[in-house]
Amino acid sequence: MAPTVTPQVGDPGGKFFGHPPDPAKTRHYYIAAEPELWNFVPQGVDPVCGKNFPSPLLLNRVAWKIRYVQYADPEFSAAAASPPVRRNR
Repeated sequence: MAPTVTPQVGDPGGKFFGHPPDPAKTRHYYIAAEPELWNFVPQGVDPVCGKNFPSPLLLNRVAWKIRYVQYADPEFSAAAASPPVRRNR
């Protein structure tokens, strides 16, 4: 999929009240929406109640979803380190 903003097109935005922002206060984030195969029922049972899911759900438990990924560079070649997942216990 081709990006919507390229060096040839230029950045149509980037103004703050008609003025470019202060470079010392500017942050750049590189985010991509990427498709990924996802197993919606990895354990095969409901982890909360411990009961089995209906058969139609178990037969179709893998599907495509979109995942947002942050990259460390404008070329989208190196994914940024994700913070550790905090689990409540």
